[in-house]
Amino acid sequence: MKTYAGIDLHSSNNYIGVINAKDKRLYSKRHDNRIEDVLKVLGKFKAGNYSSYSRCVESKKTSNGKKKGENKKKRKPVSGLGIC
Repeated sequence: MKTYAGIDLHSSNNYIGVINAKDKRLYSKRHDNRIEDVLKVLGKFKAGNYSSYSRCVESKKTSNGKKKGENKKKRKPVSGLGIC
């Protein structure tokens, strides 16, 4: 039966998922970004054909249109309540 693999690649790790033609999950695990680990996992499923897709995106750490970490001010606790 055919198997299909997907790799979600991040800067320091990746997530490998493998399913069969009936959409049964055969493998799913996070790994460090080492080619040896990826090839070892894919080799278990005797994959013979490979395809690749990637895209480069700019890393933007934003929330609600504002860059995270900018203009941060520590709040003082409200007197007597102990909350910010």
